[in-house]
Amino acid sequence: MRIFFNYNNLKSNLTIEERCNYFADKGMKDPMWAFNCIVRFLQYQKERVEKEQISGATLRNFIKAIKLFCEMSDIAIPWKKITRGLPKI
Repeated sequence: MRIFFNYNNLKSNLTIEERCNYFADKGMKDPMWAFNCIVRFLQYQKERVEKEQISGATLRNFIKAIKLFCEMSDIAIPWKKITRGLPKI
């Protein structure tokens, strides 16, 4: 989650717990903002997969962590739309 938060410049002066709470609060109020943060991050990571800097499995692990966090925080994200365009492992 730290990599995701750092990429989106989410309150880098706070602890990881405070950043999680901030994202969860803001994501519940504005799910489209959270969706856009996730898509931007995954698009960047997808480009890294295409450049062979990371593997497709690493990208899937990022998705798993973010998805679990959003589900536990009750942030409504359309995951089928997100995962449809990602590379296979």
